[in-house]
Amino acid sequence: MPVIYRDEAIVLRAQKLGEADRIVTLLTRERGQVRAVAKGVRKTMSRFGARLEPFMLIDVQCYEGRSLDTVTQVETIGPYGLQIVADYTRYTAASAMLETAERLTETEREPALQQFLLLAGGLRTLAQDLHEPGLVLDAYLIRSLSVAGWAPSFTDCARCGQTGPHRAFSLAMGGAVCPSCRPPGSAAPHPETLQLLSALLTGDWTSADASEARRRREASGLVAAYLQWHVERRVRSLRWVEREGDKPIIDVAAIERAQAAVAPAVAPAVGPGVRSAVSNEQRTVPNEQRAASNAQPAVANTHPAPANGQASERANPYGQTHPQRSTHLQPQSHAGGQGHAQGQRQDQGHTQAAVRAHASGLSERQDPTTARPRPSDLHTTGLDTAGPDTTGRYPSDPHPTEPHPTVSEQVPARSEEPPRPQARIWSSDGPYRPTHGDDEPPW
Repeated sequence: MPVIYRDEAIVLRAQKLGEADRIVTLLTRERGQVRAVAKGVRKTMSRFGARLEPFMLIDVQCYEGRSLDTVTQVETIGPYGLQIVADYTRYTAASAMLETAERLTETEREPALQQFLLLAGGLRTLAQDLHEPGLVLDAYLIRSLSVAGWAPSFTDCARCGQTGPHRAFSLAMGGAVCPSCRPPGSAAPHPETLQLLSALLTGDWTSADASEARRRREASGLVAAYLQWHVERRVRSLRWVEREGDKPIIDVAAIERAQAAVAPAVAPAVGPGVRSAVSNEQRTVPNEQRAASNAQPAVANTHPAPANGQASERANPYGQTHPQRSTHLQPQSHAGGQGHAQGQRQDQGHTQAAVRAHASGLSERQDPTTARPRPSDLHTTGLDTAGPDTTGRYPSDPHPTEPHPTVSEQVPARSEEPPRPQARIWSSDGPYRPTHGDDEPPW
């Protein structure tokens, strides 16, 4: 006959199963740890899907099966999950508590009432934010180990029982040890750290809340080492726990003062896309100062350079002169640098215009007898105002040896006469060479 039971439980873990189901691990009050299947809880229309999330204290009704039980009804008792997941520090501390409870109650269907009550109280304290989450976590870990049978001693000697307090702490011995029982490799924590651990074990929250941050960090290290030593497993959630002293302290006022002190020194070197403390008015250079810097003589030039904006004549291997832009250096001051950059942009513009004019000349082969000055060249380069010379060429044409071929020269006229066959004649200086007819001599 099927067994249906009802019990209070804390959701420890939830795993996906299939497309819409979940396997939930519960720590119940009377049956210990139970694994059950919740069918259809991942659907949007599920009635109790949100109640089977971790950190929730629920009243659950299950149908007992062979390996896994089946959840049939759920009611909420303590909605601790909403408050816990809203804060990262509390969330990491609660995750470590759930993992520890799952490790300490691995045997299924074995009652663990003390572990259930201890975990429920710890989650309620975290949700209400009564104490610092790190202290709540350390208190739960120490007390859960004590309930499981590994109660530490922080005052008397854990081996011989000699009255303390003692300075040495040994994980294998079970807590504080006297000088005669102290094994090699024992830790020597601060006396206030041992007092804090004793207060967390006994529930003295007044002394625990008044402790220093460095003592809390030292106590947390001892508790984590003690837990994993006796459980013989690594609690993975402990590495993500955020403590109170882990957050860096940022002095915003000191950062602003440092930025104000460094800003004047780095302002001239600020590049594009970076904000500078220098205003736009300070960067603006008057036109008179820019013109004066452009009119200064060249710094280094082997040939006499003409004035800005004029062209010079330079001989080329073909025996014809071509216009050349002046390349004399400009002074590298603030205003002179802008004038030099402006000159470079003008040179680039003239060069690009000359390239476009040359491309258009190559694509449009005009008859030199009917050629006229091109308006685009007159407006862009300013170098072809004289028009074509006697050979039909422009001064900026890069091919100075011969004029542009006419359309008739490019495309030969069609002839109705069939082409004459080519004859192969042997010459004395090489193999067969083709000719255009018998009346022409070989090569």
